[in-house]
Amino acid sequence: MKCAHCTENQQPSPPTKSRGGHLLSAILLWLLAAPGWSQAPADTAPVDPATAASTDAASADLTAAPPTPEEPPIYTSRSERDMKLLEKSLGEQDSVIWLEGLGGPFLALYEEDIGTDPEGAVLILHAEGQHTNWPTTIERIRSTLPYHGWITLATSLPNPAETEKPKRTLPANPVPTTQPPLTDATGSSNAAQNTPAPGESTADQTPAEQTQADPATTEPRAEAGEENEIFDDTTGALSDGNLQTESASSNEEPVPPQLNPEDIAHSRIEAAIRHLNDQGIFNIVLLGDGVGAARAGHYLGSLPEPKPKKRGEKPIKPIRAMIIINARNTSPRGDINLLSSLYDSELPTLDIYFGTHQQDNRDSIERKKYALRNGFKTYQQILLPELSHNTMLGENRLSKRVRGFLSKYAKGVKVENAIVNRRQ
Repeated sequence: MKCAHCTENQQPSPPTKSRGGHLLSAILLWLLAAPGWSQAPADTAPVDPATAASTDAASADLTAAPPTPEEPPIYTSRSERDMKLLEKSLGEQDSVIWLEGLGGPFLALYEEDIGTDPEGAVLILHAEGQHTNWPTTIERIRSTLPYHGWITLATSLPNPAETEKPKRTLPANPVPTTQPPLTDATGSSNAAQNTPAPGESTADQTPAEQTQADPATTEPRAEAGEENEIFDDTTGALSDGNLQTESASSNEEPVPPQLNPEDIAHSRIEAAIRHLNDQGIFNIVLLGDGVGAARAGHYLGSLPEPKPKKRGEKPIKPIRAMIIINARNTSPRGDINLLSSLYDSELPTLDIYFGTHQQDNRDSIERKKYALRNGFKTYQQILLPELSHNTMLGENRLSKRVRGFLSKYAKGVKVENAIVNRRQ
């Protein structure tokens, strides 16, 4: 038996590298590092920072692209955009015409009568927030009446002016100059906790805690007089209430005055009627939807009272009848009133409303009372159910009611070789 400490039974140790192997490894490392030595520059001169900055700025100016000029807006106003897009959506149709009114040209849709015997024209004024081809109402009326001898002309009208916001009568609350210290759940102040005791070092505190601990170094939150600042909603600036606001620079271009939407609407109605008269059409019926009804009544109220040419003859009126749909008795700002404009008790009037809004019922009651009180001879008020949104059915309840009223109370005749005396 051999001893466990004998070396005869131990495994032979691996052979160690010779000195030649170490020398070969050193040579290989030197060869690999040699190319890197040859690429390093021999001498590197220091670069002046000012020279480097000017060089970079010059190169940036050379490589910078020239500024592109600002493109003018495609449309000058939202109203023009809506009319242009509506014209584009209708495509190349003969019904699209442009008339001239106050504030520039406006879009109108003119449909010739398809029947052999023309009976007159219907001037359509759409409601607020709508356009001249609004489905289920304006579009159904203007596209179906030409099959029964009526010419239709739907004009674009601006949206009525919104109600002005009331001006501020009291000054705004002053901005507090100091902020009360924050307290924790126990009611103790954080400033008291962060304030060091006399003789205690503040080296372990953060800069914010050191500033809060020393009231003498705390910067004031507001300068003197800032607590009295008020906001001027007319100029959009802050003032102390005592100093006069700076006047606008004389170099600035004056802002043109805004046109009243009701003046624009009145001018467009006149331009539309003038276009119909130029076509030889004088039997005209006004049809207004929503605020368009109040605008139609406002136009009627502005017309001079017609006088008969001979004693005993009835005067020739420029407007033969009036149709109002879901009428609003006043505009949002109250500058026009439908009831005060309906002075002619002999004018045939058709009043249709759907009752889908609470305001429809209130306004319809006021109109009926006004008509009965003033003795209107031909006044019909009809409540219709809500219309279907399917526009592929041709006529609907609304267009049929309108057509029946026109055939009974506003039917005109064609006069051959008539002499027209135009009003100056």
